[in-house]
Amino acid sequence: LILAALPAPVAMAQEDGGASQMTVANRPRPDWDAAGIGVGGFLVFPSVELGLANDDNIYRLREAPTRDIVRAARPRIFGVSRWSRHEIELDAGLEASSFEEADDEDVRNWFLGAGGRFDIGRDTWVRAQVNMRELHEERGDPESPATALRPVSRRMSRRMNRLTVGLEGSYTDVAFDDTVDSVTGRPLIQNDRDRAEREVSARLGWKVASASEMYLRATRYSRRYDRPQGEDRYLRDSDGTEAVLGSRLELGAVLAVEVFAGYRSQSYDRDERLPDVDGLGYGGVLTWNVTPLTTVRGTVSRTVNESALRQASGYLSSSWEIGLDHELRRNVLIGADVSVTTNSYEGIEREDDIVTSTIRVTWKFNRTVSADFGYRGQRRDSTVRRDDYAKNYVFLDVRLSL
Repeated sequence: LILAALPAPVAMAQEDGGASQMTVANRPRPDWDAAGIGVGGFLVFPSVELGLANDDNIYRLREAPTRDIVRAARPRIFGVSRWSRHEIELDAGLEASSFEEADDEDVRNWFLGAGGRFDIGRDTWVRAQVNMRELHEERGDPESPATALRPVSRRMSRRMNRLTVGLEGSYTDVAFDDTVDSVTGRPLIQNDRDRAEREVSARLGWKVASASEMYLRATRYSRRYDRPQGEDRYLRDSDGTEAVLGSRLELGAVLAVEVFAGYRSQSYDRDERLPDVDGLGYGGVLTWNVTPLTTVRGTVSRTVNESALRQASGYLSSSWEIGLDHELRRNVLIGADVSVTTNSYEGIEREDDIVTSTIRVTWKFNRTVSADFGYRGQRRDSTVRRDDYAKNYVFLDVRLSL
């Protein structure tokens, strides 16, 4: 399947820095980070990650859960130019997961990406990025058929440009592969979910002080489906708008905070059976380097998402997450995250509450070998009781990097 990305507006921005770039998890560690391989004017970082996990509910079912062992291989190659001006990045990777017993759940995901930055001045640059990837919807996703023999595959291509001084645009093409009903053997058509999504934003910002900024942002959304959906022939094309007022504060390498709030709406004018989705829109990001050894992270968001459920136009997804990273030693990190998401559907009586918690340890043995060991638990409580589930996931990933 070949997907074409349409041109998006050119953009200018200032490089991000400060606290958000100097957290415990992502700050440079020259003695432990992979050195890369010099190839002409590029520095190339090849790596492969081998994973082993125990999942006690692979089908995300309320009753009679199935446990299985999951093996994964994730090769990746990333390259970045070493020029004094301008920059090009190339990225490609594959994820192959196989189940010990339930081999119908085996998946192959991949991604390709390229990006570039053209420097205009010391603080201004133009950047463009193109990504293409194939993903799979997780079991338990209400948008994915519960009786599908295999996980539903989707492909996305995206081109995005960013302009912090005024304009941002993106185009995303989403394509789904058909699957088979595991009970009846009949095909489950998914390509009626194929669509193109476009976003254009205008942003006006002004500095309140040297370390803070206020801004207004208006966004126009457009979603166009390739064909009517399902036996009911729903016409899911829609248009939406969002207007928000936001503020950003950054205090050196210690604290970075951004919050915004406004109004978000999505209208489904082509099909009167589908109700409009609207309400308060908001978001926020917190990065706090409490000490040189500890970072606290937080995010909140509320977005409008597409739905394939009968009679539902879409859903409002409200979520928050808080995380903590701590450096025990220069090469040993521990981390924990907790997130809560509420998905409220428009047009049907359904609301899902999803709680996810993660604990992990990262050990860098040297520049070449590192390992992640951890636990992830997830629970969904839905007004559709049959879709409740709980799962526990223990994982070990070993990464080899050059």
